Amino acid sequence: MKKISVIIPVYNGEKYLKEALDSIKNQTMDFDDIEVIIVSDGSTDRTDEIANNYVKENKNCKFFRNEIPSGGAGKPRNIGIELATAEYLMFLDTDDFFEKDAIEKMYKLIKDTDYNFVNTNYNLVDVNGRFLNKNGFDKNLPTRELTLQDLKSNKMYCNGAVWNKIFKKDFIEKNNIKFLEDGEFAEDLYFTSCSLLESEKVLFVPSVISVNYREVDTSISRDISAKYFGKMNRGYLKIYNKFKEFNKEEYCKNILAEAKVFFIDSLMNSKEISNEQFVEILDEMQWYFSFLNNFKFGNETKEIEEISKNIIDKNYEKLTRMRAFSNTNIKN
Repeated sequence: MKKISVIIPVYNGEKYLKEALDSIKNQTMDFDDIEVIIVSDGSTDRTDEIANNYVKENKNCKFFRNEIPSGGAGKPRNIGIELATAEYLMFLDTDDFFEKDAIEKMYKLIKDTDYNFVNTNYNLVDVNGRFLNKNGFDKNLPTRELTLQDLKSNKMYCNGAVWNKIFKKDFIEKNNIKFLEDGEFAEDLYFTSCSLLESEKVLFVPSVISVNYREVDTSISRDISAKYFGKMNRGYLKIYNKFKEFNKEEYCKNILAEAKVFFIDSLMNSKEISNEQFVEILDEMQWYFSFLNNFKFGNETKEIEEISKNIIDKNYEKLTRMRAFSNTNIKN
């Protein structure tokens, strides 16, 4: 049996796929102990060709093509879990790459401590893979056990991503933990939330840098479509309902509030959303803003607080006027 299955979901990833695969092949852990599973989500570029060549050259690599693109990483990752045969699971996104000793260190951590999953640190790199001298977490923080109680802190030491974590495969299968795959966003945050709810604890090791995360400019555009908000709303609602299923709703406020400022900023300024769509989105997300009423994540201005209150009070006419004032080119 292989020690680790590394699952790579990919859609049109010809630019970075080989670099990601090579970062697994060049690990300090014996490559023969690693199973690589590449799942193409209906790619139309050279992704499948690159993946098939890798499979031909490496007997421990598997390739699966999902013919109809699902539009997210959730379904390809679930397919990868079904195909995995190793004792532990790791995930890598196509545009990221592992540190050379990442898999060996993470395997040792989970093997020695017997946690159901382990959360490590990561580097941030630019689009060319150059290091930005930034980490996801402070490297000097102590190694510690995180529990559900820690979710009530503004210091989110366990991020929602799965690419800086290692999971016991039998824990994931036994608890039927899956990624969202019906077009919802935040599918990885849902998976991590389910893992924490089922396990109630995770080992946090900030001194171990596992992955190099390619940072892109998120300030390029705030012109986000109504479809985007629909997908994000469905994903966040499923996260909320999962915590509610465990009678732990209060524990997910920090998780959900992290995106609140982004949501409001995007809604108020996007030229892609008509005034009619704007009101429909506010209605659909009424549960979200009401749930977070009087809860401050820490990055909210007076203006954000005022807009939040108007959303909760359903002062949509006033919000539409405010929106028109800040964006004179809104489509109607």
